[in-house]
Amino acid sequence: MDPFESEIHSVVEGFNKNWFDVTVAAKDQTQTKWRHFCEEFGMDDDTLFIRPSGNPASPSTMLDMISGGEITSKSMDIVSFDSCRVFAEGHAAVVTFTQHSVFNYRGKENDDIAKWTMVLEKSPSNCWKIIHAHRGTGQSPPNDPAAVGQ
Repeated sequence: MDPFESEIHSVVEGFNKNWFDVTVAAKDQTQTKWRHFCEEFGMDDDTLFIRPSGNPASPSTMLDMISGGEITSKSMDIVSFDSCRVFAEGHAAVVTFTQHSVFNYRGKENDDIAKWTMVLEKSPSNCWKIIHAHRGTGQSPPNDPAAVGQ
């Protein structure tokens, strides 16, 4: 694995862990945790999340959904890193990964395997920031846990 790929995997693992922490935070801590989350990953109002429905959401829209109780997580694990391409002389990257999530969305329990695509940009301070994230529609986990991510 090249050094850039290792850095990017660390960013994605941090994103996954911190996203989980925000979605299980007590309501009075959600905004503070979200603000730190966005700062840590360099996300601003131009960052877009494309939800499984295909609808885009800004970080402020996602905060409203989380703090309003629309999304609560029970577990969230990265199953596999599926691809990583660094380009623009090491200043940009696209990574895909598979995630297993157990969560509640608007009162509906979900246990699914989803593919993600993220676009990252290296900031002038030499940190990777997430500028775009797309979560595909989740599928039910297979009966054979070894088949997850294939």
